[in-house]
Amino acid sequence: MKTRREETHLWLAISISLTLAAYRITVGLVDSSWPGQPLFAPTPLMDWLTNALFFWLLALLLIAYFKWTASIRHEHSMEEIFSSVRTVAMLVVRPDRTVTFSNAAAGTFFGWEAAQMLGKKTELFYDDRRLDGKVRHVSAALKETNFHVGEAVGRRRNGDPFPLEIVTALLSSGNGAVLVLRDLTDTKKANAALSEAKNRAELINRITPSAVFTVDTAGLITSWNQRAEEITGFSSKEIINKPCTLFAETPCKDKCGLFAVDVAKPVLHRECTIVTKDGQRRVVLKNVDCIRDEEGRITGGIESFEDITERKGAEQEMQNMNALMMGREERILELKREVNELRAKAGLPLEYDLT
Repeated sequence: MKTRREETHLWLAISISLTLAAYRITVGLVDSSWPGQPLFAPTPLMDWLTNALFFWLLALLLIAYFKWTASIRHEHSMEEIFSSVRTVAMLVVRPDRTVTFSNAAAGTFFGWEAAQMLGKKTELFYDDRRLDGKVRHVSAALKETNFHVGEAVGRRRNGDPFPLEIVTALLSSGNGAVLVLRDLTDTKKANAALSEAKNRAELINRITPSAVFTVDTAGLITSWNQRAEEITGFSSKEIINKPCTLFAETPCKDKCGLFAVDVAKPVLHRECTIVTKDGQRRVVLKNVDCIRDEEGRITGGIESFEDITERKGAEQEMQNMNALMMGREERILELKREVNELRAKAGLPLEYDLT
């Protein structure tokens, strides 16, 4: 609306200028060719009106001039900004995909000088996404929001391909678009390395002989390995995002050693009782520690445990057997003392050496 008003003012100033110029030329020619008195004798009102129109015209022309110079300065500043952004590759293209502007970073991206890219089609630098039959969403997104983010295969000047992210924004004039480009090579490598590390960690977590699980600060389970499934009977789908008290009994329900400030970490070799999915109570030996971020804030916890129910039962049986054996030994020793005492009273030599 503002642009249309300024355009109207400009054309009005031009029209008035042409009209006044025609008026002045006509009056001058008529007066010079008319004998005697001038045909168009000037009046004070006409002089005032003419001067007012000239001053108004002058004001309009000055405003147009200042706006034009401001527009030129803005254009130059934008070009300087585009050129100074070295870490962000930027292109400006026309609707026919001809490059009209390229900054130095874009030239470095593709192995060209920025000036050499001007006038060339974008398909020289990356695959035209509208030719693969799946890119109608690009034009649809631009028509709907004037903005689109997508990926393409870039090509360097030597022919090497590389993954490329393209952020497209239509120019308000409708004469093309601004493209912000990002080389995704390092990002793709980092994501691949992260995925590999995650898979390796999941593999280690899956085959480790101990049950391992993690919780967030609310005590909700965030991971659950295969050994934990085998011991408790709860699958990861059944227990993820559930509180650990779903299976943990004593002392966990009375006091959580993980988040208790008066319990030193890590907690090692602590016996606890759990309840399996089918209701069995099992004795486990667990280790617990906090998970912290780079700034030392607690973000969750990790716990490993082993089922020692059978071991505890065997140890109890062993203790009972030892107690029974000790009782028998003491009874035999007592009987030997009684035999020695009787033989001593009878004047017979001692039967057993108890020294």
